[in-house]
Amino acid sequence: QNIITAEVQIIEPLGDRMDVYLDTPDGTRFIANIDPHIAFKVGDSVRMHIDVEKIHIFELGDIGRNITLN
Repeated sequence: QNIITAEVQIIEPLGDRMDVYLDTPDGTRFIANIDPHIAFKVGDSVRMHIDVEKIHIFELGDIGRNITLN
């Protein structure tokens, strides 16, 4: 199913897309690139489908390398 429930922490508008920083109940953090016309607010609880064909996973840290390319 690839459905995740998470809480919106930060919303970063970037013109043609919006980065939404999310935390799941188990403490996992991730960033979703979404359509800028979707109305999210900080603190919203959202359910999102993850398209495994488009996901990128990075190592922890400021300059984590993309580990989905391996």
